[in-house]
Amino acid sequence: MRKYIHIILIVILSVSCQVDNIGPVLDSNIDLIFFMEDGIDVNENSTEPILVEIGSIKGGNSAQLTLGGTAVEGTDYTVTGDLNLSFAEGIYSTSISISLIDNLNPDDDNTIIVSLPEGQGYSENSRREFVVNIINNEVSSGTVVSAISASNDDVEEGATGPLDFDSSDLELGEFDTGGTPDRGLQTIGLRFNGIAIPANVTITSASIQFTTDTPGSGAAELTIYGENVGNATEYIDVDFDVSNRPKTTANAVWAIPEWLAAGDKGAAQKTVDLSAIVQEIVNRADWTADNSINFIMVHTGVSVGVTANDAGREAETFDGSDAPVLTIDWEL
Repeated sequence: MRKYIHIILIVILSVSCQVDNIGPVLDSNIDLIFFMEDGIDVNENSTEPILVEIGSIKGGNSAQLTLGGTAVEGTDYTVTGDLNLSFAEGIYSTSISISLIDNLNPDDDNTIIVSLPEGQGYSENSRREFVVNIINNEVSSGTVVSAISASNDDVEEGATGPLDFDSSDLELGEFDTGGTPDRGLQTIGLRFNGIAIPANVTITSASIQFTTDTPGSGAAELTIYGENVGNATEYIDVDFDVSNRPKTTANAVWAIPEWLAAGDKGAAQKTVDLSAIVQEIVNRADWTADNSINFIMVHTGVSVGVTANDAGREAETFDGSDAPVLTIDWEL
């Protein structure tokens, strides 16, 4: 009789030692599957995948995981791995991976609850569920500063259509460039990248800061539009590629003050407020954070027909010494 009891104890102990940290195992629970941990707290903007490890008392077990909680799969997170668990003989652990999706919008904290079927886990309240507490840590306002970062992102379109990508300055008005023919009143295209602003927030201010290359004092007026797309592409070497792009309804008229000296970078070189233009773009259905915005600057009003050499302003470019800089303030 003692011999049989001794054999039974050896079997139970050998099974219970095949998975770490499972606590005491009773022979009536020999088919248990359980989570190795109860859960985790994690910030919404975490980029590290969450490893969910599942153990089995013996090989050959199987179970179906289910997903619940307030977070939405595909919107707030994705899962890698098979939710239909199957432990081959001799295999006592497996795992799935959860990756969070950061939508950059402040919202409520959320949960992901990964569950085993009833009857699994140490008990109905122990190791049958793995709970991910997603803590929202997004800010409710911010400032984005983006400088022109490539030659193809600040361009001049001549009056007859050709684009200039490599100029060291932007003519914001009429200048005799010395070419044949003169390029006339040029349309300016500016592209700013990596605009980390969530969709549908409120734009409280926006402006572009230029730096003087050559001063000017004559009459000069620009009407500024945005390109009416959710993610603007770089300009290409096709005639009229700036002016032919779709424009926002919102626009702003900039009567450019006198520019006094080369290198000046102050209030006179800063555009009027462009927040309505940016607002129209970030409200588009195809806008997402980190997209690019194009601005299209067209001569209007007193600029039209002006031919005097000092009637405009020359601003530095990316290929010059000081690229234009866009600054946007936003809030929920």
